[in-house]
Amino acid sequence: MLLLAYCAGLRRSEVARLDLGDVDLQGGTITIRQTKFYKTRILPLPDTVMAELRAYIDVRRRAGAPQDPRSGLFWHEQRSGRYTKQAVAWLLVDVIRRAG
Repeated sequence: MLLLAYCAGLRRSEVARLDLGDVDLQGGTITIRQTKFYKTRILPLPDTVMAELRAYIDVRRRAGAPQDPRSGLFWHEQRSGRYTKQAVAWLLVDVIRRAG
């Protein structure tokens, strides 16, 4: 989540709204929907970020996460399975603090 947010310059709300179907593993892009001013943009990602996304999506699949393209990309087992923008902010701040 941190790598994607940093490398793509995503806002916390954009990270929270990402769906599994927004990742194009073949094309090396992600689609950001409902951005500021309700625009949609397609962002190319570096190969290193795509490799991490592929690994994450594989682990996510093996953990039993929904495979519906409309399910949240960043998944957890509680409630709707999708992180809120507040949870995304908390997680990112926590990781950054731990890293010093």
